[in-house]
Amino acid sequence: AEPYDVDISCPTRNVTQTEIDYYENALEVAPTMESLLSFGSNVTIKLSTTLIATLIAFVIVSLLLVVYYRVNAIAVIATTLGSLFITLLSFSKMNVIFNVPALIGLVILAGGLLFGQIYYCNRFKEEVYKGRSLKKANQEASKKSNLLTLDASIILAFAGLMMYVLGGTALKPMGVILFFGSIFGLLMNLIVFK
Repeated sequence: AEPYDVDISCPTRNVTQTEIDYYENALEVAPTMESLLSFGSNVTIKLSTTLIATLIAFVIVSLLLVVYYRVNAIAVIATTLGSLFITLLSFSKMNVIFNVPALIGLVILAGGLLFGQIYYCNRFKEEVYKGRSLKKANQEASKKSNLLTLDASIILAFAGLMMYVLGGTALKPMGVILFFGSIFGLLMNLIVFK
């Protein structure tokens, strides 16, 4: 093989045509997608690393919520999962491609939803510690947390809209998730959670 003066990693080293062909072909990797189901004698859910990491994160966050907020944690977890489910359902009905930015959008959305609900739980706990009844504590905590929940939802919706408009093809799914997820999350927070 005839040496060439061009090298990707070291400009002073001579590279053969075989090495150049290897690097050119190595960069052309076809994308693959993991299947969620494993087909065999029985159809089962395939446990990918992403799914396992998601389940571990969910369990850790749930345990922390239960330790700090006791019974309120059940409402927080149910409302967050409900909002994410409705968001994913609407996302699939829109025929948008689910990619890595969409997954990141789901994580950001879950964080935003948890933020508003945890703020409410803290206000509720403070009101109960002041000696108010549960009904009065709920009313006061709702008054104090509604503006923050609305503000966080508006920021997420605006960020989603900007990503959809300005983000290009790759960030459009993330924009869709954040925009619609913030609307569904706001409705779940204000109507169902409180």
